[in-house]
Amino acid sequence: MRRILIESARRKQRDKRGGDRHRVRLGDRPATERSPEDLLVLDDALEKLAAEDPAAADVVKLRLYGGFSVEEAADALAISRAQAYRHWKYARAWLRCTLEEPPPP
Repeated sequence: MRRILIESARRKQRDKRGGDRHRVRLGDRPATERSPEDLLVLDDALEKLAAEDPAAADVVKLRLYGGFSVEEAADALAISRAQAYRHWKYARAWLRCTLEEPPPP
């Protein structure tokens, strides 16, 4: 599912598909919907996290792209639930620090 979303986001950024134009939708936008730019930034951050801590990255991928709960991710990865919660907590903090823009000077 992750690869499908990332490739879709890349396709939408190509000039043939509008490139730098931004789509404006009328009505309420669901909170779970992410822009293609956000998906690409998140994918880059996940790749960096996977290089540092592959187990934590696996938990994040299952949570964000697979819709798993932490318990379901633990079962899928054959790790304890406590370990899955530790990975999830670490990954959330790591991603928050990585994705946040530095405060202006």
